[in-house]
Amino acid sequence: MSVKPEEPKPPKGDARGMTKADLRRLRSTTHYRLRTVGKDLARRAGYDLHEWGSTGRSAALVLDMIKASGWEPASVIDIGVAYGTHDLYSAFPHARYLLVEPVNEWLPEMQRATRELEATIVEAAATDFDGEVEINIYNDPAATSVLNDRARRGEPAEKRVVRAAKLDSLVMDWIPVVPLLVKIDVQGFEGRVLAGAAGVLSIADLLLIETSLRPNYTGGTDMYTLVKVLGELGFRPFDLFDGCVKDGALLQVDLAFVRKTSDLWHRLGLAEGGN
Repeated sequence: MSVKPEEPKPPKGDARGMTKADLRRLRSTTHYRLRTVGKDLARRAGYDLHEWGSTGRSAALVLDMIKASGWEPASVIDIGVAYGTHDLYSAFPHARYLLVEPVNEWLPEMQRATRELEATIVEAAATDFDGEVEINIYNDPAATSVLNDRARRGEPAEKRVVRAAKLDSLVMDWIPVVPLLVKIDVQGFEGRVLAGAAGVLSIADLLLIETSLRPNYTGGTDMYTLVKVLGELGFRPFDLFDGCVKDGALLQVDLAFVRKTSDLWHRLGLAEGGN
């Protein structure tokens, strides 16, 4: 009597065969898409829609102001991509893009978001050394970080070892053309990313960086340290946008920095303000 071999079982998930990781990504992506559609409809009606508890300024509004100055980047580096930085892609559709993201489950979303762009995607965590690093993937995969999230203490996180690389190493095959814009959203790991990007920072004109006002990640870089470090490298903050509130106070915010020797600095009229 022959026995039919048992078919391999799919990873644990729901009735449709989706894994927990798939479901986490689906929830996060669906929320983001609905939010993006709402913001787009509001902008078409002449309104700037932003998150409850944010600074009251959106990324799209800030990018509109930069475009109005007549400045546009030739190259954009997007570090910490997740489901994509759609406001950035919409604002500068003719730039060359380098996307750096360590969570490979986001690959379909990144490909979808950049299908009309000239984009290169690299699966890696940007840091200050070349090799491997362990990352924490939480229930909201967009919150992935090399560091431990204090707000998610007690929440089980998947530990995963991924490629680690300095940004200066990553651009050796993807040669950035100036003007250059760099966006960083790495959940408290900004200082280590900047430490591995001396060459890139020396030619960058505009930086868009999410940062924390209060300790949020164990060993993370806070806003005050970020402003000091970038100030020593010749950058000055000129605007802030988005952000999130926790316990009634602003916890995170996105800052826009301009290099003082760049053409954008003069186009925005910042040279008239002195230091």
